[in-house]
Amino acid sequence: MIIFIGPEIRGSWIAEIAEHYKMGFRVIPERPKIAEHVNLILDVSQVKYMVFDIEQYIDSGSEIAEQISRIATVNNAKPIIFAPGYSPVADVIVCLLQRKMKNFILSVTLADQKEDLKKCINGYFDQHSIEEFGYVEPILAEDEAKADLNFRNIGVVGANARMGTTTAAVQLVKYLALKGHKACIIEMNGHHWSEELAEWYETQKDEELGRITYMSVDIFHDLTKLQQILRMGYEYYIYDYGVMTDPDFNKISFLERDYQVFVCGSGPSELRSTFQVIENSFYDDVFYLFSLVPEGDRSSITEMMEQKADKTFFMEFAPDPFTLSQGNAVSFGRMLPVEDLTPPEKPKKGFFARWRKD
Repeated sequence: MIIFIGPEIRGSWIAEIAEHYKMGFRVIPERPKIAEHVNLILDVSQVKYMVFDIEQYIDSGSEIAEQISRIATVNNAKPIIFAPGYSPVADVIVCLLQRKMKNFILSVTLADQKEDLKKCINGYFDQHSIEEFGYVEPILAEDEAKADLNFRNIGVVGANARMGTTTAAVQLVKYLALKGHKACIIEMNGHHWSEELAEWYETQKDEELGRITYMSVDIFHDLTKLQQILRMGYEYYIYDYGVMTDPDFNKISFLERDYQVFVCGSGPSELRSTFQVIENSFYDDVFYLFSLVPEGDRSSITEMMEQKADKTFFMEFAPDPFTLSQGNAVSFGRMLPVEDLTPPEKPKKGFFARWRKD
């Protein structure tokens, strides 16, 4: 029996793996504190593997690690930590490693997560170092790099699908470039957009770094190279998290960014998702970037946002995401004002100005 402890939407794929190994599968619904899961887990008999989605917990890393260790001691089941996108130097991961836990699912794409789980079940990571994971090989702690290199992080995620999250990320890079700042995009989702871009358009590729460059925009899709990317001299790293309802959306990673941007829509179902974000205390200090809202509706949207009105901005239609819309330059300038580093134009001299006057 394999059990997944967490939101069903994030762990339903494990049923396929359980079937492959001819084992039963069960989901234990999410709880905010791991202590509330202890009895629910121990009530399930013949459990062989426990997959813990640690993102659901508000407990400290040490508390999570201690409780998982105790549960495993009692029911003799192997704990597997589901933490897609987490850095191996994150506090909770370090606490788990200190408790001699070896089986982690840190990959962000579904295909890689399945492979990680199979390796956990087959005992691969019991015999090999955790460094065998793709990007678990010690990654430079971002705080350390930031102190050394002085860069800023921006997280962008869609409240709904097809809101233009990636377009917003590209337009932000173009806006920052307009102001003389070097910025890039890091894909933190499983959509493979940059790779599809490279398949259909003429782009520059750097296979070693997992970088695709198109229209002067650098997009990185290989998180195993994060340590190198953070030392490449970019002033702004824009993390594209896809959609907040994606199973692999890493809420903790998103909240760790210096700035968080939710791309929203103005339709009834889209507004419902937006207000779910507003009511969530985790997202008290985020920007709301509304996409494709007619000019005449913007004042009513701003009024409807009430106490979040000063955090509400609008993204103009950009038929070509790689060409900065003038309206977006203005809107982003209000949302993320940055120093203009572009050199001023030198005044042109007229014909007579070239001659020295006596």
